[in-house]
Amino acid sequence: MFLKLLKHEFKSLGKWYLGLFALTFIGSILLGLLSKQTIQKLLMSGNYQYGYQYALLSALGFALVFIFAALAISNIVTIIRRFKGNIFGRQGYLTMTLPVSTHAIILSKLISALFLTCLTALNLLINVIIISSVATGGFDFSGFFSFMFELVEYASPLYLLSVIISYLSFILLVYISISLAHLAQNNHTLYAFLIYFGISFTGNILLSFIYLGFNINPYLYASDETVIISSITYNLILCLLSYFGTHYIIKNKLNIS
Repeated sequence: MFLKLLKHEFKSLGKWYLGLFALTFIGSILLGLLSKQTIQKLLMSGNYQYGYQYALLSALGFALVFIFAALAISNIVTIIRRFKGNIFGRQGYLTMTLPVSTHAIILSKLISALFLTCLTALNLLINVIIISSVATGGFDFSGFFSFMFELVEYASPLYLLSVIISYLSFILLVYISISLAHLAQNNHTLYAFLIYFGISFTGNILLSFIYLGFNINPYLYASDETVIISSITYNLILCLLSYFGTHYIIKNKLNIS
């Protein structure tokens, strides 16, 4: 039943994400064509009299950043809406009558959120390749993959683990914030934001004291093993507290709007 629940999660999100990705691909092709035209005009001019072309190229760069930001934000908003709507909204009546455990419901949401985030990251990467290929008439795949391999080699397995656990703690913190906010009678969204930022702020202060205890500046020594292990430990504790807190509220204190 858990696999069917997970399949339903992917199926319900499939059309939305396919449409969104198709839209970004089209936008990337258009940005690539505009960039190519701008670059050609700059090369043909042979001087710097075409200042508006530079402005246009800068505008294209900002448009690319906007596309990336829109994808990232839409991914987070979708994760929030799916969890809130399927459990604490009207769909919660149907969700909670399914013959599955509360653990299965939370894990299906968490796994689908991670998978969709990976798809979003892959989509961003493909968009970069599309824009570069269209704008320059080709793409140096060998140089690109060489850079990616060097990046992976530079990042230690411990650091990669830290990134994954950190993102897991972010999602679970969002879940517990939504769950705690729905214990109130109203203003759930406002309370969820306040709870999320309150926990994050408190946790960051606590982590800062830990770094001070080791006399380490995490911004200067981000790759230091002590910093990474401290971050992993903190985020693991946050993951466990958020997960089991969310599970307790859904199972015993569910308040469907």
